[in-house]
Amino acid sequence: PLLLPAPRSATWSGGTCRPDAPTTTTVDPDLPAEGYALTIGADAVAIRHRDAAGLRHARSTLAQLGVQGPLPCGMVEDAPAFPVRGVMLDCSRDRIPTAAELRRLISQMAAWKLNRLELYSEHAIAYRGHNTVTGPADAISLDELALLRDEAAAVGVELAPNQNCFGHLERWFRHPRYEPLAEQPGDPGHHHRCGCRALAPAVPAAFTFVQDLVGQLAGVLPAQVFNIGGDETWDVGKGRSRGMVEREGFAAVYGGFLAKVMAEIRRHGRTPAFWADIVLNHPEAAALLDRGAIALDWGYGGRHDFDTTQRKLIAAGFARRWICAGTSCWSSFAGYADERRGNLLRAVRAATRHGAEGVMVTVWGDGGHRQIWPASLAGIAEAAHRFWAGEAPYDPRAGGLHAFGCADLGPWLDALGRVDLPLRDGARWENAFKALHGSWDRNPDSPWAQSGPTVTPGATAPSEWDGVAATALALAGRMPGGIDPQVADECRWACRMVELGAERGRELAGGDPRPGDWADRLAAGVAEHRRLWLRRARPGGLADSAAAFLRPLG
Repeated sequence: PLLLPAPRSATWSGGTCRPDAPTTTTVDPDLPAEGYALTIGADAVAIRHRDAAGLRHARSTLAQLGVQGPLPCGMVEDAPAFPVRGVMLDCSRDRIPTAAELRRLISQMAAWKLNRLELYSEHAIAYRGHNTVTGPADAISLDELALLRDEAAAVGVELAPNQNCFGHLERWFRHPRYEPLAEQPGDPGHHHRCGCRALAPAVPAAFTFVQDLVGQLAGVLPAQVFNIGGDETWDVGKGRSRGMVEREGFAAVYGGFLAKVMAEIRRHGRTPAFWADIVLNHPEAAALLDRGAIALDWGYGGRHDFDTTQRKLIAAGFARRWICAGTSCWSSFAGYADERRGNLLRAVRAATRHGAEGVMVTVWGDGGHRQIWPASLAGIAEAAHRFWAGEAPYDPRAGGLHAFGCADLGPWLDALGRVDLPLRDGARWENAFKALHGSWDRNPDSPWAQSGPTVTPGATAPSEWDGVAATALALAGRMPGGIDPQVADECRWACRMVELGAERGRELAGGDPRPGDWADRLAAGVAEHRRLWLRRARPGGLADSAAAFLRPLG
């Protein structure tokens, strides 16, 4: 049988259990936390469990077996590799899911034995008194969060508070009321590494702003661990805090402000968690921070070295650490299956080796959150397996079956996530990436162009792009049947957009343009993007997401 996650031990003896067989449950204190033992006989089902979570997990396993036919006779003994198994869903890069989609995700997480959900927020929560920012985004109301919190708790998933309290706040700074809180005044550009992102530590009102958001969110979500963000604050010291940084140094200014935020979290009786990238680059900042905070060690490449970062964080005195991997879908249409697989495997290996207490998969939405939801969900499914079963082999058919009701869709999505694999070597990768996944603007001031031309002449050959387009077209023709119509539409759209990107890459690599109006086909693709978006997400961020596609037409 295909189970997600795969159990630690399963033995199937042959035969099946009669449909009306009784089920008995027994508490067994000798089992590990969240553990269970399941015995399926011809005439009875017996569950032993350590706690309520273990009983839920046993019933989830029975339900997964049940959708595949009569219950098979056998024994399952199971327990998780890690106590904290989380998902962090980006709700601030334009796409905020509808309430129905969030409920569906919570249900799937519970079925896959995941137990923590964070909705990453920059401006995605409708805080009282801040409607000028959160209203246009169709942000999630505090009342809605409270309902989701209770529904998640009922199935063993903790909806936990997440609010970036230092960087990545550019959506706030677009408004005159909040611009004075920004490190860099005005609009210094939208380049993804030097945009107007961070609060200014030198401005006292910046911390008052954080206190307001933290207080409102803590009042609704009582989870013990509160994620305060704090990542990628590269612009601190380049504007309003320049003098402060010149006097005290970047590490002191960064660490001092983050320490104040951590103290505010402690004032609410919670444990702060923070992204550890800045501390890893500026270890002297660690001396100022709460050592009881949870350091979130993130890295998303297939070969990311979590062993080195874990050793650095241990040396810096952070005993509590979570390792955060990624679905490897952002800034793409269909994601990158091999990068995701390697990233998740390296994450759980390092977490086991270095005693990390938790693991979390991140679903980012960089680039207008254009990736199809099936690609993100496939990544969450694989993470659910890894976080429970550790290094045990993963079968993508299990993800396909239990995420989409079609086992064959799991391997198909993996194949789509490898469509441009021949182009992913060394220096050519960035060029190919930009052309294939919608980075079509040659304007060097655009966040999509980043620098220079979209594709360096000679870096790729037109024939290579022809191969990518042909692969996408072939995959569209052999997409598994019998899947949900919405999922099928999303998968077909991703194939078309990859094919369109490959045509653009071919032209930029020196090939002759294909017949037909490329811009018209792009506009049709954007129209379909809009239609598909509204089936799962709120309309608030759609205009910004669509605008990223349309820049080349400007």
